[in-house]
Amino acid sequence: HVSTYVTLDIIHRILKHVFNYNIVLMMGITDIDDKIIHRSQKENVHYLEISKKYEQEFIDDMLKLNVQSPTLYARVSNHIPLIINFIQKLIDNGFAYACPSGSVYFDMNYYGEKNEYKHHRMNEQGLSSLETDILNEKRNNRDFALWKGRDKSSNELKFQSPWGYGRPGWHIECSAMASRTFGSHLDIHSGGLDLVFPHHANEILQSTAYHGNKTWVKYWL
Repeated sequence: HVSTYVTLDIIHRILKHVFNYNIVLMMGITDIDDKIIHRSQKENVHYLEISKKYEQEFIDDMLKLNVQSPTLYARVSNHIPLIINFIQKLIDNGFAYACPSGSVYFDMNYYGEKNEYKHHRMNEQGLSSLETDILNEKRNNRDFALWKGRDKSSNELKFQSPWGYGRPGWHIECSAMASRTFGSHLDIHSGGLDLVFPHHANEILQSTAYHGNKTWVKYWL
């Protein structure tokens, strides 16, 4: 896990100090996550208390390894309205649909029908294999959650949206925050091998659908 950040730091230093590029490095912080929420309920502590604890431990570890700090941190908890607007645009453009439960899913069939998006190879095994979704409300088993609906009376963490109460899906958070900072294209996107599928695959789908382009990231590390 650490090697991901050390490798990126080496590339960062080379680009900045050897080639004199002006580098903007953003690090996404997933401080809203199903595992974090479940733990906060189990331990009866605020979810941000858990998130901040491990975020600080991570930052301290990076400092000990002399890994440079990013230009900015982007925390999911600070970007809920942005994420909601991102999802709404996907719905408006036909790439996503809301269900009576309040959940919103990315429409894989519609994506595949758009000629300008046929460059992306679909995985027939399903992009949502690791999602804990309500399968019978999806149009296609490959559709993955952008927004996870929650009952208004539920004690779970939830936010109000045009589709009802709920919280963001895992993949949409990164696309929305990256798009706010970098626009429609990123030069480099890094992450662990464990994130290649389904996380990065789904990021590509929803980001190219949102921006209407064929290439969202030039280089993946």
